[in-house]
This record gives sequence, C-alpha cells and structure tokens, in this order.
Amino acid sequence: MADAKQVVEHEWQAYIQHDLDSLLEVYAEDAVLTVPDAPPAEGREAIGQMWKGFLDAFPDDSPTIERILVDGDTVIVEFRSDQTNSGPIPLPSGETLPATGRRIALQGISISDVADGQITRETFYWDSVLFATQLGLMPEEREAS
Repeated sequence: MADAKQVVEHEWQAYIQHDLDSLLEVYAEDAVLTVPDAPPAEGREAIGQMWKGFLDAFPDDSPTIERILVDGDTVIVEFRSDQTNSGPIPLPSGETLPATGRRIALQGISISDVADGQITRETFYWDSVLFATQLGLMPEEREAS
C-alpha cells in the first residue's frame, strides 16, 4: 500500500496530466474536497465534477509543487499555478461564468488526510480575492495618491 505522500503525489501528477480517472482513484468514496469560494464536494462523484470544472475552465493548468510536508497521514503541499481561463467557470449557484481569456497566477497550499491509501479529506487554500481580480471580476486595487 502506498504511503500518504505517494498517494498525494499520484493525485497531483494525475491532475497535471489532466487524467480525471486516475485522479479520482486516489479519493475515498466518501471523501470531502474543499476549495475557496465553493461548498465542499462530498463523495467521489462530486469531487470529479469539481475537478472537471477546473480542468475545463483552465485547460493549460499545470501546477508546480514547491514543497511537500508530511506528518503521519497528513500531507501539506505548497504549490504555484499559472494558467489561462479559456473555458467557462462553473459557479456554486449552478450558473457558469464565460471564459475571460485572462492569465491567472496563484500560490496556495493543500492539506490532505490519507487513510488506507486514499484521500479522505482535502482542503485547498489560495487568495480568492487575487484570483477574482486576475479574472477581472473585481477591480484592481489602486494606489493612494
């Protein structure tokens, strides 16, 4: 059985390769995935829908892992991601935001709990204000004169 770090590394490689089937294999059937500004995705099917939405909205996304920290069955990944929004973004309301064509540059972390070779809970953190600003959904901050 793979250790927690290997499970999470497999997950990231599957995402980078845009291999949704391989990506979902690492999640437990009742896993929970949480990302900023969206309700938690509960269960493998909901997680698949969430990741498919990201991959469709940002098809050139290929994050870089900056470092990985492991504490038992918990894995923390610090990552950097540069991508272009060239597909519609699914919103929590069920609506979609049309592609903006804008480049997004993010840094963030994920915290994954692993049991029996599968991710049971995973939470991502990134600056959602920066994300929305880069998409053109929020005004850029102006310097005081």
